[in-house]
Amino acid sequence: MKKNSLRVSALVLACVPLLLGSTTLVNAEETTKDTTETVLKADAADETVKEDEVTAADKDKADEATKSFKLGLKDSPIKTKEGSKGVINLGKLKDKELKGTFETEKPADKEDLVTINEKGEWTALKAGKTDVKLFFKPDTATKEFLKKEYPTQTIGDKIPVENVSFVIDKKDTTTVTPTPLGLTLTPTIKDNKGKITLDYNGAALNADFDILDSKDGKIKLAKDGSFEVLENGVKEKKFNQEVSFKLIKDKNFDAIANSDKFKGKEIKLDYKQSVKINASDVKKEEKVIKITFKQKSLDATFDGSKWSGQGRLQAIADGKIDVTGTFGAIKNDPYLSLSDKGDWEPLKPGSGEFTPGFTIDDASMKKLNAEYPKNELKIVYSEDKIKVNFVDKTNTGGNTGTPGGKTAKDYVPVNKLPQTGEEKMKFAGVIGAVVIVIAGIIFFMKKKKGSDDTEA
Repeated sequence: MKKNSLRVSALVLACVPLLLGSTTLVNAEETTKDTTETVLKADAADETVKEDEVTAADKDKADEATKSFKLGLKDSPIKTKEGSKGVINLGKLKDKELKGTFETEKPADKEDLVTINEKGEWTALKAGKTDVKLFFKPDTATKEFLKKEYPTQTIGDKIPVENVSFVIDKKDTTTVTPTPLGLTLTPTIKDNKGKITLDYNGAALNADFDILDSKDGKIKLAKDGSFEVLENGVKEKKFNQEVSFKLIKDKNFDAIANSDKFKGKEIKLDYKQSVKINASDVKKEEKVIKITFKQKSLDATFDGSKWSGQGRLQAIADGKIDVTGTFGAIKNDPYLSLSDKGDWEPLKPGSGEFTPGFTIDDASMKKLNAEYPKNELKIVYSEDKIKVNFVDKTNTGGNTGTPGGKTAKDYVPVNKLPQTGEEKMKFAGVIGAVVIVIAGIIFFMKKKKGSDDTEA
């Protein structure tokens, strides 16, 4: 047993170095793995730094390239005067309009002689000479266009505009009196419509006329000089019409302005002159206007102490236009009272119908003429009858079928109430009858006398 134990112990002692060696190898492999990852990460970090350095260098080069890419003004220097305004013009690049905004940089110690906003609009403030540090900020479409046109350069968001300078003179305070032209105005007219033309010594000129559009005027005038004679002008037939106009600076105007007579002179543009208009009678189409009444019946009731239902008749023209005028007053009728203004009131219970007399007034005629300016109006009055129904509520006779319990025969019908001028017509009829009777008597007396002379 002892020998066996000693043998086992010796074997174990012999294996210890081998076990230690295996452990060291495992640890070494693990350590090598961590170190490799760290080294790789460090290399990657180094590479990142190098890439950043390259990018920064490229960016500097790109900035240098952008700085070398400049735009120039189409017209420079800009010569102007104090108070003048204008717009920066970059022109076109291969028929492409450059769009974007502008930005300026100016030293703080320099006085502003000119201001430029982001739209490129400038205003000359004071006289003097100045250079402006101007930048153009292209929009997306313009930037892409420039990239295609200049592929070797980097187009930045802010492009310098070179040679931007202003030469500003003092404002000219000298007053120049424009030279007027002796203009001839000629109206051509047909059927009361036409056009005004103008010329200088036979040379035609164009103008913008001040518009005339008043209904109370004599003509209606358009900007191009075409006109129409209105009703007031037609009535007057021949009249002078004052018109205002401004000459248009076109090739016709330039031909006169550049002639020897007007070289170095300023020609007057605004004028006010009279033109002779000869209007003609206009035959208007006849239009019949029928006068009717809104009320179709007059209804009123008596409660024992007073009547209810009084009102005013309203005349209407052409079925839609309220008109005023004079009514044929009814004063002596026992049932109905009507004033010349159309106010009516019941006097006594009764029923019937009547046709009001009415004459339209001048104010309403003017209103109708304005409504139908192209027509000759003929006024006709309606013969339609208005029904009358005046009821006494206190009378309850027990009969049915008629208002207020009365029978139809108890109502005195208003057959036909007097109209405007009807009493005068009756009087004229009586006089006519008397004249006829007298004429008959004289005729028979002469005839009888003739018979007596024959017998003798």
